[in-house]
Amino acid sequence: VWGNEEENISISSHNNYKSNPNYRLRPDLVKALWDLNPKFLRFPGGCISEGAFLWDNVFDWKQTIGSIEERKENYNLWGYSMTMGLGYFEYFQLAEDLNAYPLPVMACGVLCQARSDYAAPAGGSLRDYYIKNFTDLIDFAISTDFENNFWANKRKEMGHPEPFKLHYLGVGNENWGDEFFANFEIFKYEIEEYMKKYHPNHELHIISTVGAQADDEAFQEGWKFLHGDHHSVDKLQFTDGQNLFYEDVEWYKHASDYMDTIVDEHYYRSNDYLINNVDRYDFYKRVYDENGKLNEQKTSKVFVGEYASTDKNTLRGAISEAALMTGFENNSDVVRMASYAPLFNKVLFDSTYRWTPDLIWFDNEDVWFTPNYYNQKMFANNLGSRVLNTQTKGFYNGKKVTFEPEGGVMVTSTSSNILVESIKIVDNTDDKIIFENDFRKELSDKLSFISEENISRSEDGLLIKSDNAIPSGFYILEDWKNYRVDIKWQRISGINGLFVAVGLESITPKTCLEYVVDYQGHTTGLRVFKNGVEGYKMGDFSTSVVAGNMRRSLHHQLKNKVQIVTTISFDPKNIKAYYNDGEGKKGFLTAKNRKYNNEIFHTVSEDDENLYIKIVNIHGIDKLIRFSL
Repeated sequence: VWGNEEENISISSHNNYKSNPNYRLRPDLVKALWDLNPKFLRFPGGCISEGAFLWDNVFDWKQTIGSIEERKENYNLWGYSMTMGLGYFEYFQLAEDLNAYPLPVMACGVLCQARSDYAAPAGGSLRDYYIKNFTDLIDFAISTDFENNFWANKRKEMGHPEPFKLHYLGVGNENWGDEFFANFEIFKYEIEEYMKKYHPNHELHIISTVGAQADDEAFQEGWKFLHGDHHSVDKLQFTDGQNLFYEDVEWYKHASDYMDTIVDEHYYRSNDYLINNVDRYDFYKRVYDENGKLNEQKTSKVFVGEYASTDKNTLRGAISEAALMTGFENNSDVVRMASYAPLFNKVLFDSTYRWTPDLIWFDNEDVWFTPNYYNQKMFANNLGSRVLNTQTKGFYNGKKVTFEPEGGVMVTSTSSNILVESIKIVDNTDDKIIFENDFRKELSDKLSFISEENISRSEDGLLIKSDNAIPSGFYILEDWKNYRVDIKWQRISGINGLFVAVGLESITPKTCLEYVVDYQGHTTGLRVFKNGVEGYKMGDFSTSVVAGNMRRSLHHQLKNKVQIVTTISFDPKNIKAYYNDGEGKKGFLTAKNRKYNNEIFHTVSEDDENLYIKIVNIHGIDKLIRFSL
């Protein structure tokens, strides 16, 4: 990325981006970024920031500033050497020239866990060094105390006395487990205490991390930790770079949770995964204050820091990404930031690429744009400030219909014996009962049964028996749109609780939202079936069995032969569910309720001047769409 066309002896010489005399970058590559209209720039990336195997391999920002010729080179875990020709000073200036916020990602005292065989995390003096790396970087970026602050004066000497717009800071990358959680608590506390003391009026958002996958154990445990529900060992082994030693661990010593952070999620997945998970963030936890506004300290906030289709740089892959991005935009109260990764890849003659796909390809002379690039460009250059509600109408089985949430109710279980006492379904609009059955007295003829041979009624209620993974139960197939279900039950024996589905459109393929209690003995949450598919179960490493980010925090172990009341409210906008076992409400969740319409994925937003309509057609046929504004 650097060189000068006047330096004839340099093999990397080229015409430079001359808008900023403090660094030398190729103008075509800078323009490629400018045309994307980025709002922020993440650097230096993911795993490179952590380093692998050796602490000397951690990306140290202080080794990337000063004279380029004198910077310490280092190898990276992708198998090649880094000259550090593009260092932190160039990075901050590039972000400034792009009118974008810098978003540095730095090591949290944990080496790359995917490669370093769970090496002991940094403790003692080594941890102190990496904490100081964060606070020194903050000073280098924003301090104006040139007389007393070494790093502020260093920036001034380098030709940039004005502070940079550092408002986001990534603490760790793709990390998980006790070794990360314990250090993250200390790092975050020390960084925030430093900000209070030296930069009390400066807004800085901490970016946390929940591993490297979309739906694996690290992801689930990561959100559980951030929510304040992780309690583990009371001692943990650390290293100062020379010796191993144990330190006491006091969980949540400085804060009850870390939901105030923005959480970095990463996923590279197939087109099918992306298309089936457009609604991923419909099911994330939202917390509101008494005035109906989001509680920024407690509500879920996500930075999709790395994502891409593994259908590498094809039009189909870009369209699948576009579909997913409509989900980002429609859930922008949760998804605060998103960045495609990786950004650049250099064309090699031997094609030994370390990672594909990539957004922008280049060689020593030219630059090429992928379909993914044009997709990102269209989204970023047509972004409103407010997302608008929409209504979609179309044809289904030859009839014109409005695509909106509706459907009946299904009650089942597996591998358990469940006694159901009664069910009541109430219209939310007028509180009138639209269906009711006390199973201790009778059995309604409006019910249809699944595995009817496993169901029997007595004066105690309706006994649903299942000794395997095949469900048994009953359902009512209706087109109800706004209702509440209350069902009394108890588990006699087995490993699962009761599954109550709403919005039931079909049994085969199964299409509904199913609230499950004590599922498989470890999960309470919402299963989401779209034509028989549970999107969160797709892809490598996926261990999720319910949707959303609170799947591990909602769970409480059920007791047998204790009466439980499950309540689910289904309305045109939201799902609310919880159960009461006599000790109070448990497993409470809320989610957006949107009919999954893969005929056209879309989002509509506006600002004070324009209306922005984005339509994504994932199918290989033309579709006629009419708009009514």
